[in-house]
Amino acid sequence: MTSLLPLLALSILLAGCGDSISQHAAATISTQPADIEGITHGGLQSVGNAHIYLFAANNIGYRAPSISLIKPSAPAAVTDTRGTYILTDASGNFSLSHTNYSCSDGQLLYLLSTTGNPGLAGESNNDAISLIFVLGPCPSDGNIGEITRFIDINEVSTVAGIYALAGFMSDITRVSSSSTQLSQRGLANAFAAVNNLVDITTSQALAQNLHGNGVIPQAKINALANLIVPCINSAGSSTPHSLQQRPRQQRIRPADTATAVLNIAHNPAANVGALFSLIGPTPIYQPPLTPRPNDWTVALIFYAPTTSGPYFPAIDSAGDLWVPAYASNTLTEFDPLGNILSSQSGFTGGGLNQPFSVAIDASDNPWVVNFAPIGASTVSHFSSSGTPIISTPYPCGAACFFVAFDSSQNAWISGSTRTLTLSPNGTTVAQSP
Repeated sequence: MTSLLPLLALSILLAGCGDSISQHAAATISTQPADIEGITHGGLQSVGNAHIYLFAANNIGYRAPSISLIKPSAPAAVTDTRGTYILTDASGNFSLSHTNYSCSDGQLLYLLSTTGNPGLAGESNNDAISLIFVLGPCPSDGNIGEITRFIDINEVSTVAGIYALAGFMSDITRVSSSSTQLSQRGLANAFAAVNNLVDITTSQALAQNLHGNGVIPQAKINALANLIVPCINSAGSSTPHSLQQRPRQQRIRPADTATAVLNIAHNPAANVGALFSLIGPTPIYQPPLTPRPNDWTVALIFYAPTTSGPYFPAIDSAGDLWVPAYASNTLTEFDPLGNILSSQSGFTGGGLNQPFSVAIDASDNPWVVNFAPIGASTVSHFSSSGTPIISTPYPCGAACFFVAFDSSQNAWISGSTRTLTLSPNGTTVAQSP
């Protein structure tokens, strides 16, 4: 989906944050009525003179550039190689009127804040700064103020946004999918997933998902945010010296903080302990993470009342997750955000009996292997809406395990004593031995 950016031990964060200071003119702020207002923060410091871009994800192919949406004619707007941006004032504030940008219904939007002064003396900017804030789909009338009126762009919003979009993000100005319907649906699901990680009204990491049936790794999100604070809130002199060392094969040495987070998201098992050691004794974002994690994967846990003994799930073309509950004889469907679609009690019937694994066919119909009765496994067949297609499951064998589908949508079912092939309507096509 996107190429991985190799890690260079600790210089995954920044290759010399202290080499990123430049001189820029003072910010000029538009005074037109705003649909949205916001502020850019680095930890406890506001970032003045930051460049604020508004981008839409592209859908013409992976690695395609994001689409710049601020109009070049907007007051005080400046255009560079990334796109058109406006500036924050000396206190990090910015405003954007709907007359100064253009987005169409459903376009997937995010803000990028680069460079700026986090309280440095004079007019020096720290060019290592880059932060993002994911907005989501453009409303039908094109007014993104309907999503949220006030935006706080900080390290937490950056971690949440990048981890949600990492599968479609090749760099901070390239968020894209292919033109296929399934790929675009996946991209939309990724944008929506941000709302499970961060409260967009406060830019604070969540501990629970919006519907209360999911556990979010809040402390790990905070830890990732705390990792990049030193590279934002300084001219580089206070940045840990170890960030500039540990050479290894690295094609791209990140020059900014958001790219550093993207590298971690793409390579979550690399340099875990070394990165964790960079978090100071009094991290800004709380609660802190203890002890050291095994990796930097951000994993969410969803649950339902009847998912006792969950085993091998499957994901359909909409991104919905189907989970067999071995101990409660149910099948539970979650949407990509973890919301329960099958009701609290799950789907039942169809001969479910210690359901063990699920496979989804080309029509999004789940096929469920039942481990019981012992010595006579069966396969239940459901519609995409969760209704049993058959009341009596297909007989399988002494102990069946998993299903896979061929190009004709025949179901190939593995077992301890034989492999069984069923047609889409459940009749036996072949078995071996």
